[in-house]
Amino acid sequence: MGYRSVSLTSEVYELLKDKKPSDESFSTFIKRLLEKPNIMDLIGLAGVWADIPTEEIDALKRSTRGK
Repeated sequence: MGYRSVSLTSEVYELLKDKKPSDESFSTFIKRLLEKPNIMDLIGLAGVWADIPTEEIDALKRSTRGK
């Protein structure tokens, strides 16, 4: 595994340091943050169901409720 230097402002460093668990390295913490789904992932789904007829959506809702 190689290493790279990354420049951060003091403000960003302090934010990371304050949020990072004490038993976790900065690399592990940042990797974990980047792997989490985030709001931008969800925004990409906006409107995906817009063209699906209401009847199909209702049928899907019923099937997921076990009815």
